[in-house]
Amino acid sequence: MPANNAIMRIKGGISLLFREALSLVGFTEIVSPKILSGQSEGGSDVFQTSYFGKVLFRKTSFNG
Repeated sequence: MPANNAIMRIKGGISLLFREALSLVGFTEIVSPKILSGQSEGGSDVFQTSYFGKVLFRKTSFNG
């Protein structure tokens, strides 16, 4: 859909400008692993871990 494509391009451009602005003032971008409260529905590989006494799942992919 053209409208969805335009929205995603605008969001991507805003994110890029934000990252560039923060980088210029010395910030470092990090991409952290995702912690989930249950098994992934999207088919991502996860492994079980304990976090503050609770059973959680950590994604092994870094695609969001």
